[in-house]
Amino acid sequence: MNDSGYLCCSGALQETIMEAIDELKKEKEDTGEEFNSCNMHAMGMKIGKMAEEKFNTSFETFVGISNFASKTRFHGNFLCKVKAEGKIILSYGTPKKGNPLESIPLPVPFRRRHYTFTYRV
Repeated sequence: MNDSGYLCCSGALQETIMEAIDELKKEKEDTGEEFNSCNMHAMGMKIGKMAEEKFNTSFETFVGISNFASKTRFHGNFLCKVKAEGKIILSYGTPKKGNPLESIPLPVPFRRRHYTFTYRV
């Protein structure tokens, strides 16, 4: 749990989210514009881009005006939901598609040898 009261499995991802928002504010300030937290698309794009560059994997990012439920599969420990600038932000590493048989334990291969046992009583 983080300071916002939401689940965050990676402190580094949480820092990246906050850095992205700060950087977006600075970019707006440098151009003479005022940062507007209603531009959720810009926030989501900036957070996703910075996370992908930092962690070298693809990310999905959602920014909402109020709390929302999520049930996600994610890559590694890259899952973080925070409240910043009055918005709820969820960012997670896109799950990687692997060989489904690798995760399922399989029996030892059958050797195709037949043995006959005789029991005497």
